Amino acid sequence: LKIPAAIIAIITITSILTALSLGALNSSQNITSSGAVTSSVNLAVYSNAGLNQTCSSLDWSTISPGSVTTKTIYLKNTGNQQVTLNMTTSGWSTGASGVLTLSWDKEATVLTAGASTAAIFTLTAASSTGTVTSFSFNITITGTGP
Repeated sequence: LKIPAAIIAIITITSILTALSLGALNSSQNITSSGAVTSSVNLAVYSNAGLNQTCSSLDWSTISPGSVTTKTIYLKNTGNQQVTLNMTTSGWSTGASGVLTLSWDKEATVLTAGASTAAIFTLTAASSTGTVTSFSFNITITGTGP
């Protein structure tokens, strides 16, 4: 049985286009979110630079696979000693921790007594989020004294 080269080429191109189409469908999936922000004693968390709107959650809105989303919050050391900042996450919903990564720009930053600072959180989504269609997790910000 001889198959003309043109037919083999069409079958190959169709297979490649099918694979590309499947990848495109996966990358258009959006993910919604929820979660809580907590802090240690003597560390206040605000959603505005005026430090008058307490922040207890971050709304990441809808994110897409392969995207990077940032949110800014404001921290104030309400104690009388300097603190070193640390951030941890917990309570990730099923599958989310494998496809999402949270980082921030204030890890190990020293915040003097009474001082405040803006903190930028960056949430990075993997290029393929699998079956994850929503997520939630908790952010804990700790200020450790000397």
